[in-house]
Amino acid sequence: PPGGVRRGWLARRFQRGQPDNLATWQLMAYGLPALPLQAMIAPISLFLAPFFTGHYGITLSSWALIVGLGSIADVVANPIIGIVCDRLPSRWGRRRHWVVAATPSLMLACALLFTPQYFTSKPTFWYVLVGMMLFNISSAMQNLNISAWGGELSGRYAERSRIQGWRAAMGSISRLMAFGIPAAMEFFTPHATLGDKLQVLMWTAIVLMPLSILIAVVSVPEQPADDLPVVSTRPSFTIGEFFSTLRRMVTNKYLGWILLVDVLQAGPFAVKSALFIFYVSFIMKAPGVSSTLLLFVYSAAVLSMPIWLWVAKGREKHRILAISVLLYGASQASMLFWGPNQMVFFICAIAFHGAMNAGPSFLMQSIMADIVDSDTVLSGKPQTGAFFAVLESTTKLMPSLMVMAIFPLLQALHFDPHGLHNTPQSLNALRITFALAPTIPILLASLLLWNFPLGSKRQGELRAQIEALRASRRTPT
Repeated sequence: PPGGVRRGWLARRFQRGQPDNLATWQLMAYGLPALPLQAMIAPISLFLAPFFTGHYGITLSSWALIVGLGSIADVVANPIIGIVCDRLPSRWGRRRHWVVAATPSLMLACALLFTPQYFTSKPTFWYVLVGMMLFNISSAMQNLNISAWGGELSGRYAERSRIQGWRAAMGSISRLMAFGIPAAMEFFTPHATLGDKLQVLMWTAIVLMPLSILIAVVSVPEQPADDLPVVSTRPSFTIGEFFSTLRRMVTNKYLGWILLVDVLQAGPFAVKSALFIFYVSFIMKAPGVSSTLLLFVYSAAVLSMPIWLWVAKGREKHRILAISVLLYGASQASMLFWGPNQMVFFICAIAFHGAMNAGPSFLMQSIMADIVDSDTVLSGKPQTGAFFAVLESTTKLMPSLMVMAIFPLLQALHFDPHGLHNTPQSLNALRITFALAPTIPILLASLLLWNFPLGSKRQGELRAQIEALRASRRTPT
């Protein structure tokens, strides 16, 4: 070591390593933080709307406003977080210290939202809004830095899918856990309330979060400085650099293309998630088994993940993604026809949705890593955090906007989330919204993906230019 300084085992672990071809156990460690993170995110999209509107009396319009304002703050903060994180590294690297820093506030936000009874006797609009904003910003900081960390681990087209695929696989297992726990409670404790389920999930996530983060940051290296076009690891951040990055992102045709795709597919998925419990409760007339039904969705996602990883190996990501999105959207229209007497068909349909959604969950991340290469050629610096932050923003903004539109619409059509005053007309409005609101945008997204211009050939050309840039910087003048 320089100067003869001896570093301990832990210190050596935190230094940059050689990540070009990670072992399977390291990929599992990289994906491990997805377990508690998705165990928090999945219940928020599915359980919190009926929890706060049904149990605590917050109106559908107020809930829509909370979701919208929280996401707007998140969307504004995300690009700033991404650009700042890109330019403020530490001795650990560019990502791991940010992942650790976001953990305490994320745990607090989870407790505020999942167990409000620990903090107040009756959550108000402002209480829930603050909790939602804190959760959105904290989860964004952790999630985008983990995504960017994986995006920087390899420059190879197929290897990026392998890295993000392992993380998505852990996320699928996490969702299975997130709904397996409530499902087990429905079986063993039939009278368990939604609040009881959220409390157990909160404690599970809070225990797993610091443990999984520790394992990941100790086990998985970051790309060595010499292997990145950027040559300095010292903090560097100016207002000029900030706006220069934003300008390049606005004019990047690949980024604009894929963000439009993300908007078209993220919004419909959010509508389905937000209305799933209402659909199961009032259309399928099975209010006590919603968590059990979700097990079929996420079991299918877990079981299909090895197939997706095999299919993606050596093939064009955007074409595979287009097919999976097309099948997902087309099958969603079948929700027009199910009822209490077609439960078996409904289960098959939602399991198919879970399998088809497993592909988009990691291929979008892998494609974004390729798009970063197109910017690196121009800037000489990998702005991975900034690009993943924009993807994170659109993934959250469009769902929030759709929820802000859908819930007031259902309220105007006299849909009652408590189930006490619903009419055949209001239930029909719920059925049509659940079935068709996601379908048309998803089909458009599939068409755009099929014609996406950044494939393996173009990505190979970009990597060759980056290697030439790197070689020129290593050559003494």
